[in-house]
Amino acid sequence: MNNPTNNSTIANAALPVIDWTYGKQLNARSPGLFEELLELFMAQLPQAQEEANQYYHEQEFSELSDVLHKLHGSCAYCGVMRLKAVLIKFSVLLNQHQSPPLALLEEFNREIELIHATMRKQK
Repeated sequence: MNNPTNNSTIANAALPVIDWTYGKQLNARSPGLFEELLELFMAQLPQAQEEANQYYHEQEFSELSDVLHKLHGSCAYCGVMRLKAVLIKFSVLLNQHQSPPLALLEEFNREIELIHATMRKQK
């Protein structure tokens, strides 16, 4: 069976942490919408990260799936495709009723930290 966690983080490294061009193109009909969506995403990210980590460690995978699903829905509109790729790996495993490895949670947390760092540089 093809395990999505075998995909290296290096493959994600080819993607920008935040793809500003993609996000702006996707939201081209409404100037400023991308920035608004990204701001809303950033506001919800700390709570979502905290909940995801809590549910992972409590092995509450149904709740974890719900939190990650909500994040996944926002990722494309906000141009955070690297985080989206990590969420897809989680989703595949959870849909197959498999416990995601700790390394995947660590990758999730690293991607979020990179998003925060990228946003700080933009200000």
